[in-house]
Amino acid sequence: MTTLLSFALEHGYVDAVAAVRSDAGLQATLELITEPDQLCRYGKSQYFNVPVERQLKLLDNYQGRIAVCGLPCHVRHLRRLQSQGALQNVTFLANVFCGHNNDVELWDLMLARRGLRREDVTDVRVNRSYLGGNIFVSCEDKTPISISFREFNVFRSLWFFSKDLCRYCDEHLGAKADLSIGDIFTGAFRSRTPKPSALIARSEQADKLVRHAMKEDRVSLEPIPADLIFTAQKRILAPSKDSLSRYHANRLWGYRSKKPTEGRFRWRSFFTYALLIGNNRLSRTRWGQSILRRIPAPLLYPYAAAVKLINNTLSP
Repeated sequence: MTTLLSFALEHGYVDAVAAVRSDAGLQATLELITEPDQLCRYGKSQYFNVPVERQLKLLDNYQGRIAVCGLPCHVRHLRRLQSQGALQNVTFLANVFCGHNNDVELWDLMLARRGLRREDVTDVRVNRSYLGGNIFVSCEDKTPISISFREFNVFRSLWFFSKDLCRYCDEHLGAKADLSIGDIFTGAFRSRTPKPSALIARSEQADKLVRHAMKEDRVSLEPIPADLIFTAQKRILAPSKDSLSRYHANRLWGYRSKKPTEGRFRWRSFFTYALLIGNNRLSRTRWGQSILRRIPAPLLYPYAAAVKLINNTLSP
C-alpha cells in the first residue's frame, strides 16, 4: 500500500496522500503528504481506532487531488459524504482488509501490564511478521521496551476493547474502495519472504495505477483466484452476513440495536459472537481490567485458537 500510494504521488495520479501517525500519548494525527519519499514514515499499522471523520475539514480545505487510505468503514463513510456532494477532491480511496478494530484503551491495558501509562509514550512502532515480531514502545525518561506482537494480538483478536461499531460491521474487504490490500496467509504464501499481500483493484483508476507500477518494477504481482482471498480471510468473511446471530449476541450482553430485516441466524456464529462481545464487555469493567492486567498471555492462546477454529468451520 505504501509503495503504490508513493508511486501515485510520484507520477501525478494524486497531489497528496492523507496519512496517519501516532504521536505522544498515542494520539492519532492525520496529515497530508505531498512528497513521495516522506510516505514511508507512515507505512506501519496503528492498531487502534483512528477517527478520520473528525478531521475531514483538513481534506475539504485542500486544493488538490487527495488519496485516502483507511479501513473499510472509513471508505464507506467517505463515499457516503461524496454522494452528498462533499469531499469531491478525494479522488482515490484505498483500504486495508479489516476483521475489527480496537479503541486506544487496549494500549492502556498493554502498557499497564508493564507498569507504564499512555501519557509516558512518545512513539510506537509495530514490526510484525505473520504472528511474530515485536512492538517497540519509546517512553519519556525510560528505556524503550519491547512487547511481543503475539501477546498483543491475542488480546486484540479476542475483541478486548473492541470498537463499538465493529459489533455490527459486515464490510471487511472494502467493497467501496478503489484499491484494497490485506493479508493472504494461506498455503504456500505463508512461508514466503517478504510477507505477501493480496491486492484487489476495484476501479479503472486503480487498475491503471497498479499496471503502471508493475511496468516500472515498483511492485511484483501475480494473479490469484478470488476464492483464494476468501480462504485467506474466511474467519472474518464466513460469519459476516450472520447479522441475526450478532443481533442476538449483542442483546445477550445488554447492547441494544435495531433488529435486522436481512441476514441469517446460525448457532456457531451466535456462540463465537457471544464470546467476543462478552470479552469486550468484560474489558469495559474495572474488575475485568484487573484480571486482564495480570493474566499470562499464553493462557489466552488456546481460547483464541478455539474461537478461530469455530469460525473456520463455517460455510459462506
